[in-house]
Order: sequence, then structure tokens, then C-alpha cells
Amino acid sequence: MVKKIKPLQSARDGQMLMEAIIGISVALMGLLGVLTLLTRSLSYNHDLEKRLAATYLAAEGIELVHAKIDENYMKGVNWDSDIVSENYQGDYRSAALTPYVVGNAIPLSLENGVYVQKNPVTSITPFTRKITITVNSINGKLDEIAVRSQVDWVSKKGPEPTILEDHFYNWKPGVVPLN
Repeated sequence: MVKKIKPLQSARDGQMLMEAIIGISVALMGLLGVLTLLTRSLSYNHDLEKRLAATYLAAEGIELVHAKIDENYMKGVNWDSDIVSENYQGDYRSAALTPYVVGNAIPLSLENGVYVQKNPVTSITPFTRKITITVNSINGKLDEIAVRSQVDWVSKKGPEPTILEDHFYNWKPGVVPLN
């Protein structure tokens, strides 16, 4: 005896197979979307980490000049002593700022979790810092020091400068601290 296959039954079996294939395809597309989102967010997170570090390093450059002004005040000398208009580089370990030479900038290196500027570089980072000091006279007196701190680094998009600027004023002319 030969069994006859009902045409209606075989059509349902094929329909079930197609539904399974479509369901798996939709699930895979959803997973690929989630994986793409995850890899992009990790990439953006890495750039954001570098951008944040560059911002803090630029702020530190301004603080180096601020510390020099405070040091002058505490020594009882003019607030602008040894501060001239020029491009500098340096780090928090040294009170002296060294001249910045274009094309020969010392990159910041990472030592024990702290960014320092020294030559030779031990643990190179993508950051270089230039501190530009502009001394301005108002009515013939030195009353303002403009400080521009620029940290250059390279992201996936290309060169990314991070620039911060601050101005310091001789807000107490003629006042000498007590020793």
C-alpha cells in the first residue's frame, strides 16, 4: 500500500521551516546591532578618556604658571618676576618652565600613573603640552599675564588640540607678603 501525502500537510511543514529561518534571521540582526553598538561605545569611550586626560593636562599647564606667580608673591618679589612672553613646556615636579621648541617638543610620559615631562621618554603617551605666556601692559604697567595651555594628541579622527586659557592680574599692586 502506498501512502498518499496530503498536500495541505506538506505546505504547513514548509511554512514552519520558513518561519524558523525568518525568526533566526531577525534574532541575528538584533544581536549584530547590539554588538555594533557595543564596539562603537568602547571606541568612543577610549577617545573620551584621552580627551579628558588632555583637558586635565592643559589645566595643569595653567596651574604651573599660577604656582610660579604664587611662589613670587611668597618670596616677596614682583608677582611677574621671571615670567616673560614665550612658549614653554614643563610638569608639576619642576618649578622651572623650559622653552618649547617647535618640532622638538618633549612628549609627556606616564610614570606610576602620573604624567611627567622628561627626556628620554620612558613610557610614551600621545600627549605634548605647550604653555604660551603673553605678558600685557595696561597704562604702561604690567598688569596682566595671559596663559594659554595647549595639549596636542592624536585620535582616530586625526590631530586633536585641547586648548585652555586663563588670565592673571596684579590685583594687589604694591602689596608684599609678610615673611
